[in-house]
Amino acid sequence: MRLLTSLILLISLISVISSLKCWYDVNTVDQLSDSAEAHVCDCGESCAKINAVPSGNETYWVRLCGCGKSGQNGEEYESCPNGQPNDKEWSCCKGDLCNKN
Repeated sequence: MRLLTSLILLISLISVISSLKCWYDVNTVDQLSDSAEAHVCDCGESCAKINAVPSGNETYWVRLCGCGKSGQNGEEYESCPNGQPNDKEWSCCKGDLCNKN
């Protein structure tokens, strides 16, 4: 029983250690806001930044994980396959909190 408990704890620790962290933020200037948060991504190997997303008269910069889960069945989608953006407005990077700049 101890071995099983130790094994479960070890697997949990490894998954937390190996999880990618990306900045989550929305700002009207191209820098992190005071409310930016480091977020553990559910999937993927890339962080992303959406450059200059127009909204009315404002322009926004959005930072997030390069993938996520959508729909009722939780299917994964990848906005940065192989570290490359799907859209010219996106930039992608690999590594913890790499989407700061």
